[in-house]
Amino acid sequence: MILNPFENALLACHNLTLEIEDEIIFQSVSLEVSRHDIAIFYGANGSGKTILLETLAKKRQATGGNVTHHLPDSAIMLPQVPALRRFGNVQQQLNYWARQHNTYLAIPAAMAYLQLDYYQHAPVRYLSMGWRSRLALAKLMLQPSLLWILDDPAGWLDETGHTMLSGLIAGHVRKGGAVIACSRSQAYAKSWLPDDAHIRWFSMMDYMGIMEE
Repeated sequence: MILNPFENALLACHNLTLEIEDEIIFQSVSLEVSRHDIAIFYGANGSGKTILLETLAKKRQATGGNVTHHLPDSAIMLPQVPALRRFGNVQQQLNYWARQHNTYLAIPAAMAYLQLDYYQHAPVRYLSMGWRSRLALAKLMLQPSLLWILDDPAGWLDETGHTMLSGLIAGHVRKGGAVIACSRSQAYAKSWLPDDAHIRWFSMMDYMGIMEE
């Protein structure tokens, strides 16, 4: 069953299934995500959210069904634990992301929006998880992509970080982008999603996920 049949979907999957060592992690996931869409998968720890997002991002191979991307550029996936360079400081991390798409001119705006100026020369490895997560959000501002796949993006963020994340998502969707994300619950996700956004909710219970994340 296709849950949202729009033409020109950025991402489409049909009857997506994953088994690991004869255990079904999820099954029968069908989804189409188009411009301006926000799709949120929610469920408790161990329900398979992270593995599903990795599969949708094509970082993991499904055992059944298929995932198709129709994008002019690659999807961006932000993992729950920020994927940052082990060595170097905040400025060097931003330069690394900007170098890949020649978006150096966007660095000052990213630093200002995420309030990273004070930590510009701080070694990344010394940042708290909250500040590492805030730094990771800068990747969304420096590497253009129509599709963001976000694994519990607010897990380490404080209230200010939630507001920043909400603003980024709102702006991205308003400009024609789309977001697929996961959260522990609908209530928690609403703390970092735009208030006026149209959101499609998907419970992991419907897909029989049973593996711990």
